[in-house]
Amino acid sequence: MKTPSLPSFGTLATTALCAGLLLFAGCSKSPAQIEKKDYGLGQHYLSEGKVNEAIIEFQNVLKVNPKSVKGRLGLAKAYMKKGWTAEAVLEFQQVVKEDPLSLDAHLELARYGVNSGQWKAVEPEIAAVLKIDPNNVEGLTDEGERELALGHQKEAEASFKKALSRSPGAVSALVGMGDLFRHEQQPEKASSFYRQALAKDPGNGRALTGLGFLAKDQGKTDEAKEDFRKAMEADKSDLRSRIIYANFLAGQGHARQAIALLKAVPAKAADLRIPVKIAEYEVILGENAKAIHLMHPLELQKIPLPDIYLVLAKAYQGSGKIQESMNAANHLASMDGVPPVMKIVAARVELAGRNPGKAKEILDSIKDVPHLPSSYWLSLGQVEIGENRPAKSQALLQKGLKIFPGDPRLLLALSDTQVFRKKYKEAMKTLQTLLNSNPQNPVYVSRMGILLDRTKGGSAGNDFYRQLCKKIS
Repeated sequence: MKTPSLPSFGTLATTALCAGLLLFAGCSKSPAQIEKKDYGLGQHYLSEGKVNEAIIEFQNVLKVNPKSVKGRLGLAKAYMKKGWTAEAVLEFQQVVKEDPLSLDAHLELARYGVNSGQWKAVEPEIAAVLKIDPNNVEGLTDEGERELALGHQKEAEASFKKALSRSPGAVSALVGMGDLFRHEQQPEKASSFYRQALAKDPGNGRALTGLGFLAKDQGKTDEAKEDFRKAMEADKSDLRSRIIYANFLAGQGHARQAIALLKAVPAKAADLRIPVKIAEYEVILGENAKAIHLMHPLELQKIPLPDIYLVLAKAYQGSGKIQESMNAANHLASMDGVPPVMKIVAARVELAGRNPGKAKEILDSIKDVPHLPSSYWLSLGQVEIGENRPAKSQALLQKGLKIFPGDPRLLLALSDTQVFRKKYKEAMKTLQTLLNSNPQNPVYVSRMGILLDRTKGGSAGNDFYRQLCKKIS
């Protein structure tokens, strides 16, 4: 038997070199392989809710390949889930620059525009979604929400119904139908659609806020507060629900609490809505100078957000700066994509500045919008008083009361108009309607006393006050 010989040193060296090369080849990865690995990890972490880890992996993708569209899209989605709204939006915008046909990015930008109420800016994003996919349910729903906000209810209904025809039971479209019926003052139908949406998605913030608005309209403040709070908890990464809850608190007389709620938002999670809303609440508190200070830099940047000019108009008005207030109102009314309710506020600023002609021009621009609030009819009536047409004012206020029976502001304006026309008996009857619903309201009591003094002599007013005091005691 021949004994096997040991390999020579040269053979060993060659073998070691080959093994080393094989090992190096096995461990070394191309940039494409690294990108693929990091992207896969990012997607995995994002699906598991590990947002911080996902952000790191998507950032690694972009280090390897700065032009990776899917890496940037993943990073944008991770930022949005983290609540870093402004950074997410910037990344989505970069994605659509690099890939104009990125449906995901356009959808995210459209959703952000709808949730933040940027009705002009969101229009091209919705159009892009529907150009890429004409039957996209989310795109159709976003289109419906935009049309609804601008007062185009028929168009909104068509979009929501088309979305539901493409995907029966789609949560976003169910919520849209709820919003539509709420705007049309059909609370039972609205509630039904919101609850259908919540049955499929119990944490849907838009459905919860919809129920909150319904409860608020019905005077159920505790129920409304709970619905708004639930929506905020469900939508922790979305500012919309937090802002709606803050609006509710401010409307209930808790403006400082509302400010604190918004100031608690981390800087990276905030966007322009936060300073604008804080300024709005400062106006409620009478801190008009603070509000103007917050809004002035945004005004100088000419940011096309109607809310900025709405706040400025109110703040200047509260400061007694009537011309500046009217300038802000004019700018607001001239902007594209301004909801009708904001135009009504602009008209009321013009009325306060004794410019009924401009107020009427603004109100006429929304005259074909269905289901306008009672403030529209109130403003129309006051325009006619400003133009010295009291009979027409009375007719418009009465028309408004047919739509909103018992509305206290319309009734009070009607009584003032009737007094202006020396229709004292009619005015007393209108005031009595108000006193029947709220017998201790100081405004109603004062108006009735003055009217009695005017029509029946000074003792009549005093007798009325004494009788009222006896009833109260």
